Amino acid sequence: MNDIDFKRIRERWVTEGSESDLGLWWLADDLREVLGDATEEEVRSATVKALRRLLESGTLRAVDLLDGGKFEVWSGDVDQQLARIVEGWKVVGKPDIGDVAWFIGRRG
Repeated sequence: MNDIDFKRIRERWVTEGSESDLGLWWLADDLREVLGDATEEEVRSATVKALRRLLESGTLRAVDLLDGGKFEVWSGDVDQQLARIVEGWKVVGKPDIGDVAWFIGRRG
């Protein structure tokens, strides 16, 4: 996992997140492509690692999507949000569309 170019991945997520809502499933699939034959645990760990810096900086925010395209930003600090993601991920096994979390970037 040390060979992953997290900077490039984060940059792509920031660009996509500025124009669209990103689902956890989409982020995970993005890393699955890079990791190849990785286990779900390895994908989860890499996703959390890549997300941490973006959540800490506020570049991406974890949200629940509501009706009408509105959203509710998650409460808690970054560690609490990442723990919520990990626990939710473990419950669903492998995130699919709409599972666990959505992320939004800064909108211009």
